[in-house]
Amino acid sequence: MIEYNPTMLTLDPKLVITDIGFALSILVTLFLGVLVFYQSPKKTVNRIFALFSITTALFFISHIVGINISDPELSRNVLMLNMSTILNAILTAHWIVALVGRDQAQRKVLAVFYAIAFALIGFYLVAPQTFLLPSKPVLYFPNYYVQGEYYYLGDIFFYSVFLYFMYHAIAGYFKADAILKKRIRYVLTGIIGTYLVSITLALPLYGYEVDPFIASTGGLFLILIAYGLIKEELWDIHVIAKQALGYGLAITGVGLFLAALNFLNAYIAGQIPTFPLWLFPLVSAALTIFIARLVWGKLKQSDEIKYEFITVVTHTFRTPLTELKWALDNMRAETNPLKFRQFLTGIEAATRRLSELTEVLISASKSEGWNYEYHRVPVDIKKMLEELKDMNTAEARLKHLSLPLSSEDGLLGLVDKHKTVYAIQAVLQNAITYTKDRGTIAIHAQALPKKIRISIQDTGIGIRKEHLRHIFKKFYRTQEARKTDTEGLGIGLFVAKNIIEKQGGRMWADSEGLGKGSTFFIELPSA
Repeated sequence: MIEYNPTMLTLDPKLVITDIGFALSILVTLFLGVLVFYQSPKKTVNRIFALFSITTALFFISHIVGINISDPELSRNVLMLNMSTILNAILTAHWIVALVGRDQAQRKVLAVFYAIAFALIGFYLVAPQTFLLPSKPVLYFPNYYVQGEYYYLGDIFFYSVFLYFMYHAIAGYFKADAILKKRIRYVLTGIIGTYLVSITLALPLYGYEVDPFIASTGGLFLILIAYGLIKEELWDIHVIAKQALGYGLAITGVGLFLAALNFLNAYIAGQIPTFPLWLFPLVSAALTIFIARLVWGKLKQSDEIKYEFITVVTHTFRTPLTELKWALDNMRAETNPLKFRQFLTGIEAATRRLSELTEVLISASKSEGWNYEYHRVPVDIKKMLEELKDMNTAEARLKHLSLPLSSEDGLLGLVDKHKTVYAIQAVLQNAITYTKDRGTIAIHAQALPKKIRISIQDTGIGIRKEHLRHIFKKFYRTQEARKTDTEGLGIGLFVAKNIIEKQGGRMWADSEGLGKGSTFFIELPSA
């Protein structure tokens, strides 16, 4: 049974205030983890941050309990959970390299770091005395950490990983677009702030009698990190609907937290006459304002996105419907067989356009669901690309576009052919739409180790560097794209990327800027 110092509240207000500070950090940390996770559960960065918030809260809990236990051995056993800082380091590194888009290139290094982290934790669990010795009183704490013989190994690992992810954060910053740079600044400020205040916890271990109270504010710096992760995200209707439950639970949790604060305020005021009564009401008010502003902002974003979606869809469907009505009205009074056939051709084209738009919207919904099945079989990539070229030759000729195709023989991809054709067709259709007359759209396929890379390079309008990271988001369209094609929905590339990734592939784009064309890359698993 855990034994708490019975004089904690009446004799040592410093310890009480420290405990309160860490309790607030625990609640803030867990709340931010839930908030970021529900913002976009499928994103690697958000999932890792949620795990990081759990390990951070675990450390805070072990600290606040361990320093209040009067039994030195039991205190040491609880403080052993300080090992969660080892996981904190590698999780931070993982989400940083994912944030700057280097997680695929660094996956082997990350795997090594994870292996070392778990090996180190395993070693400490087998021989706990090498990590911590029985606790001893320090300053106003009934008990505090006493480092074991190999405690320093955890410090070496922690700061080695810190230098690793700081290098990638800084390197990624100089290559990032304006939006990503802003996110990196928020995240790094939060991380550095958290690490700096956390250092004060270790100072008493090395004989420095420095009050580590400031470390209890560590959870507040996570607000900057969470803000940086979700500030610039595009919230579409699907995500907002899916997150409604999450926000409801989060708001309920905050309400219970505020009630607990009021109770704690009254309790401590009765135990410590000198305790500042204004502290908890101030924290409650600040948190209430923050939550109210956050919820209002998201509701407003939801309304704006729904309005934009309805406007775009209405405008896009109106054009072919108008063409159908016009053709039918003229056919009623037409007696010339040639013109009659022309009207039939117009009706056929408008009907096909409506069918394509409907298919795109259905695919946008299905592509995110669990029931969208893929039947992957070996497919001749060169033959598939030749079929795609034939499908687009007539439309390309209308704009005098060249469609050269080069592909290695014998390329077999393990894919769902129907869906893969749909995805590549979306890219080709974009290239045709955004390439001016007499331009070129070059299709190339080559074999790579265990995969096949397809590139589609056009001489079209190009893409600004700051837009490259966003062109695969649902309903996202650049200003230049809207001017060139007023009827686009901004869904085609989103669906295409989703289809490719669900088959174990990758899809990305590159461009030197406006007027310099674009290249879309598709990597598929080989059979």
